[in-house]
Amino acid sequence: GDIYEGTWRQGLQHGNGTMWTFTGKIYDGEWEDGSRSGHGRLIDKRLGDVYVGDFKADEFNGFGVLHYGNGDAHHGQWRDGKRHGQLLSHVLVWHASCIQRHPLSSGLWKPGSCK
Repeated sequence: GDIYEGTWRQGLQHGNGTMWTFTGKIYDGEWEDGSRSGHGRLIDKRLGDVYVGDFKADEFNGFGVLHYGNGDAHHGQWRDGKRHGQLLSHVLVWHASCIQRHPLSSGLWKPGSCK
């Protein structure tokens, strides 16, 4: 089962704490009435994804950065676990033996920019 280490209030996680789940996720951060709420970090060890930012009712809410295990990342606003509003995305661009990050909005490969 899941393991929680941290503060409690009326039998629920409340305050600061860390939870390790049987599905391979680790959450370290703020809790409110048994839910991830406030600032925290969620790691999915199976996928290699890491989110650092704001939570509300167990969902990404507010500003946060989600780094995917493949190297892509999304920086910006979230609402109810989904990207929302202003967001900057980066994807890895592969070209021969060269790896380079580019904003998703431009997506342009510049020859010779990777040495």
